[in-house]
Amino acid sequence: MPRYFFHVHQDGLIYRDEIGQELINVDRAREQAELRAKDLLASFIRDRRWVENEAIEVTTAKGKTVTTVPLKIAMGLTLDDVDAGGARDSEIAIASAVGRKKKISKSG
Repeated sequence: MPRYFFHVHQDGLIYRDEIGQELINVDRAREQAELRAKDLLASFIRDRRWVENEAIEVTTAKGKTVTTVPLKIAMGLTLDDVDAGGARDSEIAIASAVGRKKKISKSG
């Protein structure tokens, strides 16, 4: 079974997964990355941190990137929403969840 590594991109740094996990295929690795992104998002909420460009990068044992899961995906956004900057409503929801009072303009 192939081994996949789940590297965390956070605050401009990369936290490398040195152990990895054996999974049957890339689809299962993506599912695992999405679960890890949700866990990391939960820690951001607990710590009252703002989600920006954090992501989980999945690589093979040879270092080839097979997928990347932005934490904003864990908020229920699609990749199109993230690419188009459509995170505003979810950012407002996260801000409310962590008690921040950050005003975000809905006009763009």
